[in-house]
Amino acid sequence: MTLFRLCICTSIVVFSGCAGSPVVRFGTVHGIDVIPTTQIHYRLGTRFGYQLNFSRDVGVIKVRQEMFLPGPARWAIDPSSDKTLTRHDVIRQSRDGSLRIRQFELAGYGAGGWFRSSYKISPGDPQGAYKIRLWLNGRPPKEFNFRVE
Repeated sequence: MTLFRLCICTSIVVFSGCAGSPVVRFGTVHGIDVIPTTQIHYRLGTRFGYQLNFSRDVGVIKVRQEMFLPGPARWAIDPSSDKTLTRHDVIRQSRDGSLRIRQFELAGYGAGGWFRSSYKISPGDPQGAYKIRLWLNGRPPKEFNFRVE
């Protein structure tokens, strides 16, 4: 009976922890929509990325994002991006630009809120297999494998 109670308590803790996690969608970005896909068309200006949708207030979320490219790239940081939505934003990249790591915190997103991180195809971006790994509060990463062609 004690083992049964332990399993029930563990299940409640595990499932209540999962309910607080945002839902993550990856794909092409069209206006305010993220259309799920693993095939991104190589056309200048095409936007792709992920969106976190929050079902309840989750407090502070620590995000680590790793993006692997099939070859060298030059990254441009948009100076007009709104820094009020993220805190402690740190961006590092490999010397050739084929790996980019971004760590930041999200705070103040309540029920019905969302956060999007997107990129657009620019001149010189490599074609081929890409991967994004996304950690939320240190939980095992979500992986998005996709092709840009």
